[in-house]
Amino acid sequence: MKIPENYPALADTNLFSKIIINKDPEFINDLKNPVDLQLDTLSPAKDAADPEIIVAWPSLQYDIKGNLRTSDTGPDIGAFERIE
Repeated sequence: MKIPENYPALADTNLFSKIIINKDPEFINDLKNPVDLQLDTLSPAKDAADPEIIVAWPSLQYDIKGNLRTSDTGPDIGAFERIE
């Protein structure tokens, strides 16, 4: 869903930071699993999460599959850490 870049709630940096607006997230999709929310190699969400979140909430250092979010350049936005 596209939203206006000047959407009022996005201006609250206490709630949102490092926002990527109106970019294709480049999820992996194929015929076997058309709704795969893991990131493709070209995703703008790859390595784009704020690393300070992991410092503040250590429980977020692992993704939904148990992959360490700090094992590469930086943590990815979303439930899955892209593993090459």
